[in-house]
Amino acid sequence: MYKKLVVNRKWIWLVLVSLAVTLVSFYPQLTMLRVRGSQWNGSFAQTHGDEWLYSAYVESLIEGRSRRNDPYTGRDNKSPTREPESLFSIQYVPAYIISGIARTIDLSTSGSFIGLALIAPFLSSLAIFWLVFALTHDYKFSIAAAVIILSFGTLVGGEGAVSLLGSNPYYVMVPFLRRYEPAAMFPLIFIFCGCVWKLLSRDGPVGYVWSISAGIGLVLLIFSYFYLWTSAAAWLATVVSLHILPTRNKRIRNLSRVGIICAFGLAALVPYYVLLSNRSSIMDRSQQLVSSHAPDLLRVPEIFALLNIVIFVFVVKKKGLDWRAPEWAMVSSFLGVPFVVFNQQVITGLSLQPFHFEIFIVNYLVLTGAVLGAYLICRKSELDWKLSTRHQVRLIVVALCWLLIEVALHTDTIVSDSHFVDQAALVGHRLKDLSQYGNLDARSALNPQPLVLAVDPKVAVLLPTFAPQALLWSPNFGLINLQPNEGRTRFYLFLYYSGVDTYELGKILKNERDMLTAFAFGPGRNIPGAFVRPISQPEISDKVSDYSDFCAKLSSETIATYSLSYIVAPQEGADLTNVDRWYDRDVGQQIGPYIIYRVRLR
Repeated sequence: MYKKLVVNRKWIWLVLVSLAVTLVSFYPQLTMLRVRGSQWNGSFAQTHGDEWLYSAYVESLIEGRSRRNDPYTGRDNKSPTREPESLFSIQYVPAYIISGIARTIDLSTSGSFIGLALIAPFLSSLAIFWLVFALTHDYKFSIAAAVIILSFGTLVGGEGAVSLLGSNPYYVMVPFLRRYEPAAMFPLIFIFCGCVWKLLSRDGPVGYVWSISAGIGLVLLIFSYFYLWTSAAAWLATVVSLHILPTRNKRIRNLSRVGIICAFGLAALVPYYVLLSNRSSIMDRSQQLVSSHAPDLLRVPEIFALLNIVIFVFVVKKKGLDWRAPEWAMVSSFLGVPFVVFNQQVITGLSLQPFHFEIFIVNYLVLTGAVLGAYLICRKSELDWKLSTRHQVRLIVVALCWLLIEVALHTDTIVSDSHFVDQAALVGHRLKDLSQYGNLDARSALNPQPLVLAVDPKVAVLLPTFAPQALLWSPNFGLINLQPNEGRTRFYLFLYYSGVDTYELGKILKNERDMLTAFAFGPGRNIPGAFVRPISQPEISDKVSDYSDFCAKLSSETIATYSLSYIVAPQEGADLTNVDRWYDRDVGQQIGPYIIYRVRLR
């Protein structure tokens, strides 16, 4: 009875620590609830700007639209235009899980993302605990390790608080929390690693059960997030290279078990390749797929991994530890992952935004290897060292404090975003209500949903999460499959209707950080160092001249092709003179600092 009580207390301690990680991670949402109070409109607190693209796609699935759809243009695979595959439609597993649960329990997209902010850190803590415990059999250490890995992963990725010391103007807050990529499936990669360890360390048929489990996990990762499944595959390759092939003992058995995982992976890659082959041509350009064979050896996780490898080799030799132990092979595999994923292009010749590996997953895997290596050194020999309760508590407290620092440094931005997002959400709620009363203009194959002009580009990014209408233009249209010349037309119409003249456009395009600049010159051109050739003044002049020519030749046919139904404009400062030349506009309805106008083409 006493033994059972002790076991229960251990599980309670694990749950409490996981809840502590969850509570700290939930800080942005708690801050939003505090600053908005009774005026809160049910929106979720963003931790990363890309979350609105994912939430818009989830909202479209909740509304019952097809897998191949774009919530910003309102197009889907049912329309005559036939949408190609996108990042969202290929990596569909987390979106379908979230939307399926939301539809079952009648939850909004914002509500589901709030729930994910609670579930993801909790499950991530449990998954990492399970992996570390499977390797160490040390309950106290495994709990502390889970908190350390989740708390300091941002630091090892070179982001968060440490990035403020450099010239990087962007602050990425605890990247594994970005919803729903990678947050929704982040725990699964650690479960996958744990399954691989189990299949290598267990005799009998149960080992093949773990192989099948790992294979299913890999399949789910393949259709969830590119950077997770490729990291998992790279890690598995290092395990085979560093643990299975060099040892004669049980080599054939282990290879056969890993072969089952590979069979699952290859079976999944066939439909994955089919989906990928049907992708939009814009996808490669917008995701900045680069052809290169140059090595990449200066990423922060690589440097951190190399330092740990040097230290571990020195200590292992000095203390005479058994470096052939399977646990050390696992440590080496985690520390070897960054050198594989950041340099695979040496062989393949292709590199796809490797900084995603750096901040979303490889940093956490490398830190897992470092933590496990430190434990093995302290243990010296099998099971003759255990982490004391006092030191465990200290490690957990320090890690939680650092996690709180990473989040709290973002407080000013969280407060500012909370007001903005929640006010924009109310506009979306009203547009959704208006959609129930029918459309003012006929739909077309090109625009199957009523079009909304959001004068504030930031509002345009948010609206599809809350309302079913499509957007005339949004800053993320550079990532969307559009008809030839359609992106230019929509962009210039947005500028024209918003009252932006050529002089003002020239001033805007000189600001490299402006989202209008990013769209005007394509993905990456506004990021210093991303291209050898920065945006030049002649290019700006050409763009301004092109816009001037567009406005001069603007025809009623072009206006009618993208006929507006609604306009969302700030209450103050909006110049809708050009709108009034073509549309009849009602008196509008004030929603917070915005006004929604219903318009009809003359």
